[in-house]
Amino acid sequence: MKRCLFLLLGLMGLCLSVFAQEETYIPPYYPTLSGTSDYAAWYLEYPDSLLWANVGAEAVCSLRIDAKGKVIEREISSSHPYFVQAAHRVIDLMDHWIPAQRDGQNVEGRVEVVVPFHPEDYRYRSWRQQQVLEACRGQYVDEAPRLPDQIRKLILSNMTWPSTKDQTAVSVCRFRVNREGYVDSVRILIPGKPAFDQEAERIIRSFPRFVPARSNGRPVPYEFFLTIKFWKLDLEYYLLERQRRQLEAVMSEPKEKVSDYTEASFPGGMEELERFVQSQLVITSQMKEKGRKGRVVYQFDVDIDGTMKNFQLVRSLSPLMDAEALRVLKLLKDREWIPGMYNNREKGYREFHVSQFTIPVYFRW
Repeated sequence: MKRCLFLLLGLMGLCLSVFAQEETYIPPYYPTLSGTSDYAAWYLEYPDSLLWANVGAEAVCSLRIDAKGKVIEREISSSHPYFVQAAHRVIDLMDHWIPAQRDGQNVEGRVEVVVPFHPEDYRYRSWRQQQVLEACRGQYVDEAPRLPDQIRKLILSNMTWPSTKDQTAVSVCRFRVNREGYVDSVRILIPGKPAFDQEAERIIRSFPRFVPARSNGRPVPYEFFLTIKFWKLDLEYYLLERQRRQLEAVMSEPKEKVSDYTEASFPGGMEELERFVQSQLVITSQMKEKGRKGRVVYQFDVDIDGTMKNFQLVRSLSPLMDAEALRVLKLLKDREWIPGMYNNREKGYREFHVSQFTIPVYFRW
């Protein structure tokens, strides 16, 4: 009897230990708002031919996740190879898994993800996620304004949710990009929900500076229609992704900090610029008589439209040489510079920025 009791207690202990072990294992998962499959559906690119044919299906993805949260093995099956390809692209984007844990330690683990391909759901989501920017009619320019980044990023990065009860809204707006590239004259064309109309106006006024439109070589005002589609779930997913990218940027930063500013660049580089300047100099006999050999140094700004502005004399030789150096530098104003860019990490988008240069002009004879 005692032997049976000990045996029973031993079996119970074994079962409890197995159960305890199972309790300490947490499978890998993806940090999302409403489930891994929903997240995958949010970021998939539906194969065009199957979308137009209204063909739907599911792709079953069996994944092995390593202890660092990376996919190291995958098997994907579906009814059509195009769905398999699209599912592979989605899994490529899902690169920050929370790894499995056993007894509090990160370990390899397996997980299954179902990627749903539903044509109607996809069309609806694609429409809701689209932010529509259109030029107003009757404007004839050589170059339309240039945005520093995608309109979707500019809108969602500046958006805050203005309502506790509404999940969706639409605001139709009109605004102008003035000669300096700043947004003004913002107005709501079709009134909707007041809180969202106010938020739409605030978002547009928060836009960074554009490269202004040009006509006959000069900057001119330009007007746009903008339909802002508010969808709370879309904003939440966007902010989650932005937070992930910011975290990855911090984790992968090199020991030497990389600047968020990329300065404007001259076609052919600074050597080509200096070569052009020196080739255009006209050294007169009067300069030789009244001046001396050496260098004149000027400082100037390259604006976001590639034009040179705000020339300042830093080092002088003589009034004649200073004037000649400035004349030659101003010949560069019509040569197209590539504008400088600023990576706004807080907002998650790029902005144009004004770059400053200092250049010597040498007088030799």
